[in-house]
Amino acid sequence: MEKNSFMIQMDFFNVNQQAEQLDVISRKLLQAKNKLNQVRTKIPTAWRGDNADAYLRKMEIQINETERIAASLQKVAEVVRGVAKQTYEAENEALERARNRFDTGGGGGR
Repeated sequence: MEKNSFMIQMDFFNVNQQAEQLDVISRKLLQAKNKLNQVRTKIPTAWRGDNADAYLRKMEIQINETERIAASLQKVAEVVRGVAKQTYEAENEALERARNRFDTGGGGGR
């Protein structure tokens, strides 16, 4: 099935919506990371010792991992948008070429 202009636009819109969802998830992860950081700063005043130190080290690992995942999701969203834009432009260009061939009577096969 050949795509028309509306279908191309809808595909582009839908892909961008999905990229936005990745951005939303990334922002939520960064918010969670910030909350973990806030909790981490309060722990030493309420809990001391080897177990507290071990817990804080594990929290630091989790905070760093959360930040890494959020950054990765942002990069994926950027790539998705870039590919969507390239695809959108290529499909529109192909559609325009097909219209021009049809309008000028091209198409061969006589």
